[in-house]
Amino acid sequence: MILVYYSRTNNVKRFVNKIGTDIEIQTVDEYDGFSPYILITPTYNFGKVPEEVDKFLETNAINMISVISSGNRNWGDSCFGKAGDIISRNYTVPLVHKFELSGNKKDVEKVDKYIESVVQ
Repeated sequence: MILVYYSRTNNVKRFVNKIGTDIEIQTVDEYDGFSPYILITPTYNFGKVPEEVDKFLETNAINMISVISSGNRNWGDSCFGKAGDIISRNYTVPLVHKFELSGNKKDVEKVDKYIESVVQ
């Protein structure tokens, strides 16, 4: 199991760097194409999945087990973390969590706990 992420503005990257659970971490560009993975993605352009993530999922969605998304509450609740909702619905995987910008301690704890539960 690995954690795969995309980050244009580095908010998701900062979040991923806070994760304390022992899991291999790769960007969407580094992903090997074979391992089961948890996806972490930002939400851009008023609730959209980043184009880079859409392209990645075209060929790699088969191994995704769940999704986590980030967003900014300034854009309203209807847009906050919406990329996770879209990916969850389109690929029938659970949306585990949404966090704002680079997340806080509680966000990291929740994701760490989830990762520990699926890696065992």
